[in-house]
Amino acid sequence: MFNSHNTVVMVCPITNTPRPYPTHVKLKGFETTGSIMCEQMRSLDINSRGYKSVEQLPQDVLDEVIDIIYGSIEIV
Repeated sequence: MFNSHNTVVMVCPITNTPRPYPTHVKLKGFETTGSIMCEQMRSLDINSRGYKSVEQLPQDVLDEVIDIIYGSIEIV
């Protein structure tokens, strides 16, 4: 969360449409299927939208997603 006083979080949607984009991270061996679309990151207020936590990414997959996001906004 951005801070402890609000419920706004940054999220990346997941698609089940297979595409060979370098900004997609395929989910393998998870209950959730598909690919994380790192280029479609957005912020959501989870209290107003509602949410359900299904599972948690292992650190190595999260690191890959973060690297792609940082790489896409890197200032040269």
